[in-house]
Order: sequence, then C-alpha cells, then structure tokens
Amino acid sequence: MSRATIAKWYRRWQELGEAGLHDHSSRPNASSTAIEQSVVDAILELRRREKWGNERIAAHLSDRGITVSASTVRRTFHRSEEHTS
Repeated sequence: MSRATIAKWYRRWQELGEAGLHDHSSRPNASSTAIEQSVVDAILELRRREKWGNERIAAHLSDRGITVSASTVRRTFHRSEEHTS
C-alpha cells in the first residue's frame, strides 16, 4: 500500500471516524466541462428540424458563437431519449 493511500485513509479516519474508512465513490460531484442545457436543446432541435449530421450542426453552432465539436454533438444525440436505432 502506498504512503499516499495510507495518508488518505488516516485523514478520513481522523475527520469521519470509522465511517470514513468505508469506500467512497471517486465520481466527481459536478462536471465543469458539461455543455449547457440550452446547447443540448439547440443540438437536438437542429437534428430534429434540419436532419443535419454532427459536423454540420457543430459548424452551424460555431457560426453563432457556440463552440462544440462534432464528437460532442454525436454524444449529445446518443445520450438523448430521442435516439432510436
């Protein structure tokens, strides 16, 4: 076991007692890089209304000052409930 791990567990034990020794999730509480809901809505609206692909939606939004990659457009679409394939 590394020295850093021991220090982490010791600090948790000092702060929280025995409860601090249970495993904790390493998942962050928030994602600072998540895109805003308004951008998600714009992506889904363009997909629905214009039937455009990822690259074209990203370029269209970029022309309007919203910088997202084609990969982000694709992931947003795939995460939406509208995606059916």
